[in-house]
Amino acid sequence: MNAREYLERIKTLETEIRYMKMRCEYYDEMSLSIPGPCLDREVLSPNKNLQAPFVKWLNKKFDIEIEIKNKEEELKNLKAEALLKIEAMNSEDYKCILIERYFNHRNWDDIATKIYVSRSTIKRWHEDALAEFEAILNIEPR
Repeated sequence: MNAREYLERIKTLETEIRYMKMRCEYYDEMSLSIPGPCLDREVLSPNKNLQAPFVKWLNKKFDIEIEIKNKEEELKNLKAEALLKIEAMNSEDYKCILIERYFNHRNWDDIATKIYVSRSTIKRWHEDALAEFEAILNIEPR
């Protein structure tokens, strides 16, 4: 795994958590809705479902809430580990670029404005920062 993939795992995890929270909200909405009777078809099942209709949605909601907590813990650990490795870098500009790009999800223009350099310089420094970060990744045991 190279440095870019390592740092992009943060955004990937944040996106997964956001979508899981959206599903959790949907399950909550479905648990509060009341299904109407279906009178146009004949009941063929000899084993009638004795549970309330909202129970399956609540079970799904509880399951996904547990998954969300686990993912959030994983994200917190990943961010802490990545920050420690970024702090081991020499250049403050490189640190700022990596943190703004991968932790705060800023675009190149915003980062360039913050550091007061051109966009092309930011991109060049970003490549240098990734190379230095990758060297740190390869040195430290996993």
